[in-house]
Amino acid sequence: MRRFAQVVMLGAIAACGPSAPKRAGDAIIASTPTPATDAAPRSEVEIDRDDVAAWTMWRSGRRSEAMTVFQQLVRELRGQPTKSGSPVNVSTGACCELAVSADGTRAVAIMTIGRWGIYLFDGAGTPLTYVAARASTVASLTQALFVINADGMTIIDGKDQADVLHVPDAVFGTSTSGETVVYQEHSTVGHPKLHVWDAATRRDRRAFRVPDGEACSSDIAVSPDEEAFSCSLELKEGVNAAGEQTIEENIAIFDGASPRLVFPRALPPGRPSYSRDRRWIAFAHDTELTLIDRVTHKVHTRSMQGSMTLTMFSNSGKLLIAGSGLELLILDVPSLNLRARTSPVRAPAPGSADLDVISDMEIIGDDQAVWAIAEAAPDAVFRLPSGTLDPSMHWQAPTPTRLEVMTKKMETVLESTVCTVNDRIYPIDACR
Repeated sequence: MRRFAQVVMLGAIAACGPSAPKRAGDAIIASTPTPATDAAPRSEVEIDRDDVAAWTMWRSGRRSEAMTVFQQLVRELRGQPTKSGSPVNVSTGACCELAVSADGTRAVAIMTIGRWGIYLFDGAGTPLTYVAARASTVASLTQALFVINADGMTIIDGKDQADVLHVPDAVFGTSTSGETVVYQEHSTVGHPKLHVWDAATRRDRRAFRVPDGEACSSDIAVSPDEEAFSCSLELKEGVNAAGEQTIEENIAIFDGASPRLVFPRALPPGRPSYSRDRRWIAFAHDTELTLIDRVTHKVHTRSMQGSMTLTMFSNSGKLLIAGSGLELLILDVPSLNLRARTSPVRAPAPGSADLDVISDMEIIGDDQAVWAIAEAAPDAVFRLPSGTLDPSMHWQAPTPTRLEVMTKKMETVLESTVCTVNDRIYPIDACR
């Protein structure tokens, strides 16, 4: 079996704002210029050693001593030569990916470029600790729990800064509510095991094994009702004429009350969609649409003209919308009778058919219309169920969720409590 410990490089999200003293733009200008020195710059390993030691002092309560070291490190980093010849970037805020806990008492920032690391803050934006770990994503669960992709899956409790669960080689997904985590541990012996983990009780709701040779090879998508989940599945098929092992990619849909359903994987990949009434699951692959009744387990299929990727149900669950190239198909549920095929969202992109696919869709109002956009293109709105293009209607950005509001607020708070020096975060006083 392959091992799937994956780390995805993500662009850092800059959260640097205009609230620091003595600054040029977002940059903090040092109160005391860094003195010139003939000494050779220290290596990253030497600087990291002092950095980690200072954070250990900070965490243990020796903050005055730690601040002295932080200030020395910032002066040293400011004086380092850069390839461009421009000064080392020092700015306010935590310039990296940020998540705030559901209860608002903790925040986690992860540095995903350059020097990797995980930083923990309290609700007032005060730094609590730094962990020198390789991480690529962070998401909040319930209370003060966070799930981090750090060479596997790690769930931490921000209150006591302790690991709750660590699975070193895992693929996982979380529900929108943060109450459910579904993960698969990829052991080297035996069958890969799937777990449905409850964030409130911190225990498995379910755990079961899948057949040998099958493992989720990408992030797991959890349904809105948290009773079903899906992932891409790798199946060992055999050996080809050249003696190479062949592996087939499939989509696996696991439902709490039904057997596993396996279908060919869509290329480009498209995730299954779920109706609000919890009755239906839909999936598109190439020219075929698949509709699954979650109650009776009956499968409806229909072949269409043109390759399809994304699917979406109307709010009522009576219509299924599928992206087919640059067009939308509007079908009845469960008959899959074609009600309408819309005009293209835009003209084909010159020289790149890969861009000619619907990349996102949203329902407008009470099933009044559907908004759609293709890669690198303006959007369009079509009336339901007629599919008529209606330029007078526009998709309004949804009201930010409570967590999104809290995250934005924390970004602003951190502008006055911490600073970022290239790829390192320090208390704001270290950069003044």
